[in-house]
Amino acid sequence: MADGLVVLTRPNGDNDSLSERLRADGHSVLIRPLLEIRPLPLEPAGRQCAMALDRFDAVIFVSRNAVRYGIAVLEQFWPQWPLSTDWYGVGKQTALELSRHGIDARYPESSGSEGLIRMVDWQQTKRVLIIRGRGGLALLQEYLEDQGVEVSYLEVYERAPRCWPELGDEITPGSVIVLASGEAVAALRGSIPAGSGKGMTNHSARLDGVTLIVPSGRVRSIAEEHQFERIVVANDAGDEGTLEALARMAGDHG
Repeated sequence: MADGLVVLTRPNGDNDSLSERLRADGHSVLIRPLLEIRPLPLEPAGRQCAMALDRFDAVIFVSRNAVRYGIAVLEQFWPQWPLSTDWYGVGKQTALELSRHGIDARYPESSGSEGLIRMVDWQQTKRVLIIRGRGGLALLQEYLEDQGVEVSYLEVYERAPRCWPELGDEITPGSVIVLASGEAVAALRGSIPAGSGKGMTNHSARLDGVTLIVPSGRVRSIAEEHQFERIVVANDAGDEGTLEALARMAGDHG
């Protein structure tokens, strides 16, 4: 596995740390972002949430992009952060991004919604603000609402698919493609459409020997719906989860 090609598909700026670690381990790395991040205009409902930041018991940032775009919004109204608010990042990298803005955020050891759900007794929390991209992290939303938590949202960016028609020529059997979301799965399929059968010489056939690493069972189900077969679920959505999944694959083939 150490000499195989690993394709990283997170948005621009979010692949650098993992790319460095993979190359240090002897992997060839190809960066092909499958999603573009675009800032959203501040809607009246979002403005109200930002202005009422001190009324929330907890604020959750779902990604580094949520920090980058969300902090820019909050700073318009809060030159100093509320003292009584609990801050959370969905993973270590998100929390590190928050620390650059003077926010000491808690984060789960296992990145993602599931880890955040397990980390906190949310029944003791009344009001939560989730800062996210449009429509993101639905699992966390559903869980919190089931616990009786009043959930509000500040949506600060959107994800747009980016297709790479040349990707079919760049991957080879044995390549690994790391995908962070169901939207990235759909963009990958847009780059390499499904064919009509095995044994073909077109780009679709090359996916027969390619393994996808995904962050959750939900994303695995989406990948299966898009006719991908070789799928490994990482232990979490961060860099460590991807590295562990690659080590697990190497062990399985050892």
